[in-house]
Amino acid sequence: MTSDAMKEAPRPAGPRRALAPFVVLALTLSLTACGSSADKRPISGPQPDGFPISVTHAHGETSIPSTPERVVVLGGSAEDAVAALGVVPVAVPEEYGTPDGYTAWFREHVTAELGAELPPVLSPGKDGVYDPEEILSYAPDLIFAPYSGITEADYQQLSDIAPTIAYARTPWTYGTWSDIVELAGTALGRPEQAAELISRTQAAVDSARDAHPQLEGRSFVFGEWLEDGSTDLAVYSPDDPRPTLLREFGMTDAPSVAQEVGSFGDDYYGSVSLERLDALTTDVFIGWSNSRDKIAQTLAHPLMSRWAPIAEGRYYYLEDPELLMAVTTPSVLSVPWAVQHGFLDDITSALGADAVIRTGDE
Repeated sequence: MTSDAMKEAPRPAGPRRALAPFVVLALTLSLTACGSSADKRPISGPQPDGFPISVTHAHGETSIPSTPERVVVLGGSAEDAVAALGVVPVAVPEEYGTPDGYTAWFREHVTAELGAELPPVLSPGKDGVYDPEEILSYAPDLIFAPYSGITEADYQQLSDIAPTIAYARTPWTYGTWSDIVELAGTALGRPEQAAELISRTQAAVDSARDAHPQLEGRSFVFGEWLEDGSTDLAVYSPDDPRPTLLREFGMTDAPSVAQEVGSFGDDYYGSVSLERLDALTTDVFIGWSNSRDKIAQTLAHPLMSRWAPIAEGRYYYLEDPELLMAVTTPSVLSVPWAVQHGFLDDITSALGADAVIRTGDE
């Protein structure tokens, strides 16, 4: 069996870079990391009586005949939801920017909270393609890929291995972290546990929002860096997980983004001419790059340096790989981790004209 659809190397973080998925929230992980006093009662076991179940997605309808026990995860952040519900996947995608393929929050949840061994990592080849025979070797009874880019052909080939769940409508998009938890709860036969987990985590998010009132109602543009010779700035669609996460903390999309980009269509990013930056008004600019030199080059660009958020120090640039992963495909585990590691504090500083460049050394 061959497929070039096993191209489940991490979801693109932008039009020019690929950035992997991220991992899950420990059920007993201290939600006080987000300032919550939510209780930490253990989550009960599955309710297998609900099977078989059907899940509808972009490539059709998938029937799951019985409670899955061997789950292979493809794509971003979905392994977090699976593990957070008490099921350790039998294989997970390799995570970008990590020494061994696992994010800090996934590692902590699986080893400390579940007391389990870390699952094997699926590493794509140099062409970005996963080996379907390797997937088959794990004998999965569910392939969970709601936050992925699998094509119709990929889906058909994966479905020959095990029931496969793809994205709802658009590649690399499946709503919010809570939507993926709800879907995982349905697929695993644990809907009540999923609802409880969502409630606990939402309480933590709300508490973090209350602890950062400076963010309420403030506008943002989330974008990238400039390559040599760039004439446009790449900015993210309101439907992208990054802007979606910021809205959960009370921030608002700068109306100027839609005005300047027009329709994003099915794309998760658009571009604004550097000659039109003055029309891109916002309280803060949030950007990312995997290179400090590229950030410095971007900030020094003649047109970029004159743009109000840059000139006035109202910007926040992320270069730290782990924090960047935590907010690029937010998950039930990565969101509390990001808050605990200063994501909202950094934005608050930038809103106060105290620019922040977060590097991996911090």
